[in-house]
Amino acid sequence: NDLVRIYDVVIPYSDGLMATDELLREILCRPEFQKEMGTTELHYKIGKYAAEWERKHKLKDVSVMAAAYRAGVPCFTSSPGDSTIGMVQGRCGSVCQQRGGRGITRQQTPRESLD
Repeated sequence: NDLVRIYDVVIPYSDGLMATDELLREILCRPEFQKEMGTTELHYKIGKYAAEWERKHKLKDVSVMAAAYRAGVPCFTSSPGDSTIGMVQGRCGSVCQQRGGRGITRQQTPRESLD
């Protein structure tokens, strides 16, 4: 059984969760993510790549971040550290360095209180 349950959502483990993690790792290793930023900026930048992924695969409205990016609406969450984003950030340091990046993107806590 190749399924994983995250809260009340069941998705494929290999083709869903792990594929998403790898895509996110590739995005977070890009130069524009190699700096401190608030989660609003982080989500906006990820949304840009999610929108491009949707366009490339001829899909629409499968990503909240892509929809927010297209609408120019900020995306707020409780804590990226509690999500796939935080898990990938925690694991991608050496991967990013191998690909020429600095390591990991970090959020700025003071900026978060202003967002």
